Amino acid sequence: MTANEPSRINIGIGGDAIRFLIAGCINTGLTVLIYQILLFWLSSGISYVLSWVCGIAFIATVYPSRVFISGRSSGTARLQLIASYVAIFLIGLTLMNLLENLGVVGRLAIFITVGINTVINFLASRFLLRGRGK
Repeated sequence: MTANEPSRINIGIGGDAIRFLIAGCINTGLTVLIYQILLFWLSSGISYVLSWVCGIAFIATVYPSRVFISGRSSGTARLQLIASYVAIFLIGLTLMNLLENLGVVGRLAIFITVGINTVINFLASRFLLRGRGK
């Protein structure tokens, strides 16, 4: 390994997962806080939308260069990452509505939704920024 070559921990799935979880905790904490505050004035659906917009800005800025180190970080890669998060956002919004229709309150439904979306987001982000087999 040379000085310019990333270490295995930087590009391996374990290192990616640890950085993803740390960045994700920060992002989730911020977006859940925004969501909870917005619930004082807005519906859960609108609060979810606005908190996700903030989260997507965080992801597009931080993930390509700080989470998936030595992965793709071009403008195109960032746009693909945003597109994947928008698609997963729609899944989350559908799940939020389903949970609330089943009687789960909005303040709890967000945590269930975040848990499911976290797994999907990691797999999609890693595939987009690292490709297959890395």
